[in-house]
This record gives sequence, structure tokens and C-alpha cells, in this order.
Amino acid sequence: MNTTLPDCGMMGAMGWIMPVIGIALLLLLVLGIACLVKYLLSSK
Repeated sequence: MNTTLPDCGMMGAMGWIMPVIGIALLLLLVLGIACLVKYLLSSK
């Protein structure tokens, strides 16, 4: 029983970390696109 506890803990941590990383990457992508659009509009 004790050997399964670290596995459950790791799965729980991964299940919590992965979405956070995904959201962070998505925000960076959106910010990058927004900056690019702003740059293109201002260059005109």
C-alpha cells in the first residue's frame, strides 16, 4: 500500500502542474501575438 502513495502524489502533482504550464504558454502566445499585431499596426 505504501509503495503506491508516491505514485499517486506524482500523478496528482503532474495533473496540477501540466494545466498551469499549458495556461502559461497560452498566455505567452497570446501576448506575443498581441505585441506582433500592435507592432504591425504601428509600423503602418
